[in-house]
Amino acid sequence: MQRLLIFTLTLLMLPGFACDSAETKKSASTLPPAHVSAHGYTVQPPAGWKVLDPASVDNGADLVLTHQNKLFMVIPVEVPAELRSSMPALEVFAAEGVNQLGADVPDFQEVSRSRSKLGGLEAIKIMADGKINGLPSRYILVYTQSARWRYQVVAWSSSAQSAALDTALTTLLDSWQDTSAAGQQPSRD
Repeated sequence: MQRLLIFTLTLLMLPGFACDSAETKKSASTLPPAHVSAHGYTVQPPAGWKVLDPASVDNGADLVLTHQNKLFMVIPVEVPAELRSSMPALEVFAAEGVNQLGADVPDFQEVSRSRSKLGGLEAIKIMADGKINGLPSRYILVYTQSARWRYQVVAWSSSAQSAALDTALTTLLDSWQDTSAAGQQPSRD
């Protein structure tokens, strides 16, 4: 699945290199509508970002955004009711995602890892570098979970745009609201 994600990221970013700068300037101040997900969260995309049809990605993404060769995706996974009380710790979820990306991305290297809150939920943010089609790239991965849902937020850009990517991702994540029915961390008993 991760190879499909990398291939999809590459395909989504290629058309962005041909963007008309006048159109980009025109849309820079346009705030897309808030994304109210049926998967237990709501976010406000940053100004100027374009919402893409998640079906064009075909990897389980619920939200796909792009702007000036930067890409965001939110990939929610509903946890079956019978597994909710014994769901592994958030660290295990993050480690699985990073290990898979490390196996699929050439020259993958984790740069930093930090803990934070995302709409009141514990979250792990990982910054990593790697290459797509031989080009240096920056990945920012955020993992969080509620009692019902696990979320992987993937942000990607060229290494040259890593500061702008982090700023835009922070804007997006600062607006994150947990709207899941339980709205609590899963039990780890």
